[in-house]
Amino acid sequence: MSFFEPSTASHARIGHNRAFDADHLYDIAEIGAGLVINDRQPALRVLRECVAQSGKHAFRSLFTMHVRADLPENVAMTAVTADPSSGAERQRASGGSDFSAIALVRQSIEQRLTHLSAPEGGLATRMVSQAMSYALLAPGKRVRPVLTVLACVQQGGHAVMALDSACAIELVHTASLILDDLPCMDDAALRRGLPTTHRAHGEAAALLAAIGLLNRAYALLAQAPGLSDAQRLALVARLTAAVGVDGLIDGQALDLRERIGFRGSEAVDELNRLKTGSLFAAAMEFGAICAGADDARIEALAQAGLRIGLAFQTMDDLLDQTCASAQLGKDANKDANKPSIVSLDGQDAARLRVRGDVEQALALAAAQGGSIEPLRGFLGDLFGAVLT
Repeated sequence: MSFFEPSTASHARIGHNRAFDADHLYDIAEIGAGLVINDRQPALRVLRECVAQSGKHAFRSLFTMHVRADLPENVAMTAVTADPSSGAERQRASGGSDFSAIALVRQSIEQRLTHLSAPEGGLATRMVSQAMSYALLAPGKRVRPVLTVLACVQQGGHAVMALDSACAIELVHTASLILDDLPCMDDAALRRGLPTTHRAHGEAAALLAAIGLLNRAYALLAQAPGLSDAQRLALVARLTAAVGVDGLIDGQALDLRERIGFRGSEAVDELNRLKTGSLFAAAMEFGAICAGADDARIEALAQAGLRIGLAFQTMDDLLDQTCASAQLGKDANKDANKPSIVSLDGQDAARLRVRGDVEQALALAAAQGGSIEPLRGFLGDLFGAVLT
């Protein structure tokens, strides 16, 4: 099975879920997806005509949809690249190259985020919408949403089933960055290579933008196409736990009030688990939920996500001490006076921590079945600067 080819079970879930209807498919088309709908599917002819009106977008996105002859009510999905005439390009996108596949995942995520960031409401509300768009569409690695898609595909789901859930994770992450940068928190000047949201749009607009992004994330999960009501409810519950007072909020409070007094790496580990690891764990868990994995696999992938999050935070602390602000895209040495794995254990030990956490994450993921090669390649690229 190629990277983007769904399993038979995935076909069945898509075909028998009424939520995955023409409205949701057109929503994907509207953000630039090139859709090819077979004429044997009368219910989607209107969608096909709507897509035809936007011919310039055809074959420029991640997904082509077509009807399987043996499953007349099912919609199967495979990956294509920008040029449908090139068989070599199609082969590269559909499994010949994990790098190409991940590039397509990022492209699809960016398109969906752009669609979600469209200004809404009246003049006053547009002020907030503009701040939301500014923060959300600033250049980012999109690490968390990519992990959601990779986890879904590994567990036999199709990438499109996890797209909105992946974007919800990115909305929450962006909201957390806006809040973390505020003068009452870290008082940061630079984020993702740009002035922080409160410096560009004002503190009031930034605060409202963060709330707006959080609200939109929950709305996305509640309406996620291709999923059952039980899956949507599980996603909302998991996000609530990850962001709440036992997750990201608790981590931020510890960072503000107690971190300066930490004397050992165990306390730093707990802080990193809450402030960073919780959202990484949710990202992997989201993918497994979207794929319909059982509870044991969902929990195992959540633990894999946690290890990736811990590695990511340690790498961030390493780069904070060794890179300039222009390289990082954010204020360097902002946490220079705060205890971290790097300051407590040294850079060499921190690099070993990163390697160990990544290896544990891959081992946990591998034990859940499916190919982990896309994940291995993605993490190799992500952590290469620290591990080499």
